[in-house]
Amino acid sequence: MEQFTLNTLHEVLSNLEKSFGNISLETENVGLEHLFGRYAAENVVLQEDIPCFDRALVDGYALISGDTFGLGEGNRIIFSQIGQSEIGQECDINLGPNECAYISSGAMIPQNADAVISIDDIELTGPAEIVISRFVDRWENVIRKGDDLKTGGILIRGGTRIGVREMGALAGSGLGHINVFKKMKAAVISTGEELVQPYSTAIKAGKVRDINSHMICDALKSFGVVPINMGIAGDDSRKMEEIITDSLETADIVIISGGSSQGTMDKTYNVIKRINGGEIITNKIGIEPGRDTIIAKYENKAIIGLPGNPISVLLTLNILVRPLILWLNKSQARNFSVKAICTENYKSSTGREEYLLVAIDMNDDGFTAKPILYKKGFITSMMKGNGYVKIRASDEGIKNGQEIDVVLLQNYVLF
Repeated sequence: MEQFTLNTLHEVLSNLEKSFGNISLETENVGLEHLFGRYAAENVVLQEDIPCFDRALVDGYALISGDTFGLGEGNRIIFSQIGQSEIGQECDINLGPNECAYISSGAMIPQNADAVISIDDIELTGPAEIVISRFVDRWENVIRKGDDLKTGGILIRGGTRIGVREMGALAGSGLGHINVFKKMKAAVISTGEELVQPYSTAIKAGKVRDINSHMICDALKSFGVVPINMGIAGDDSRKMEEIITDSLETADIVIISGGSSQGTMDKTYNVIKRINGGEIITNKIGIEPGRDTIIAKYENKAIIGLPGNPISVLLTLNILVRPLILWLNKSQARNFSVKAICTENYKSSTGREEYLLVAIDMNDDGFTAKPILYKKGFITSMMKGNGYVKIRASDEGIKNGQEIDVVLLQNYVLF
């Protein structure tokens, strides 16, 4: 096999960004009802002020603040109520000296009013009279036109993934359609003669159900990618090459699980190498798990060979595949981490940068993290893990009671 330098994860991610960072995905104009989870293709610019009128922040009385000058220390003024402004209605009231208008929170303030005094700060003396005994600041309890966002301002930056908050902002700004990147497509292929479909109720000795393809497909959906499950290719090199070639016709990314290590039955590298126009970026990364991950480029498309172990797949999806998808959508890869106290000793024996799956819990003192000591193929280990910690190649491991940074596995909910 052709030899590659054992690159660090940082070097591999840098090479990925250089190789794929300048690729431009196609865009489309999409309506509000279909925007959730999509990536903005450009800055979304406001077409109107938000809010578009001066409005009250509390229930109270709109007035001219200058009429309250000098109030306090026993001074009081009676204001006459000449009307009221209700939420959702245009207000055309024009106040005179020592006049006020009752106003609901969120309602439009009268044309020449410049303050609202809370209903809790006044004294009612009659059906249309109130007493005010303190000075009211100009624009007190008022949110002014354009205070939140002004016409021409950027509401959402290009590359942002549209989540719940962005949906609310778009709905409130009158932007019913915006330009987003077209959804990427990813073909998912499983290799291995031992694999059978997961819905097989009875399997022969020596066979196992295919976990990876379905786990990868669901992870891709959470990344905003359309997965195409190409099924199980077995270990037939010709069949694998045919499926990969067919996949490159329609997919932007091809992800192959299994067959990336150097065992006699692991043929993924040689198959990818035979594809005309393909360029191997790396087949060795200085990490564990994921050391034998293969990354190749075919025109503007990526081919990724992942390990066969489901936990390795889970972690490499987060540390390699997700950043690539974000870069192609001009987005930034952000990971969320918490400080946690390790609850067990863990000795690292790989001599490489290791990504250790942990189970995060919380008690009265904060977060704890329990290392997941797994054997290959253990589904229960994968189920327990909800975060991971990076152990540097120079470290011997982590100790019981040590404070560590735990990166949360993406729960794929867009808040």
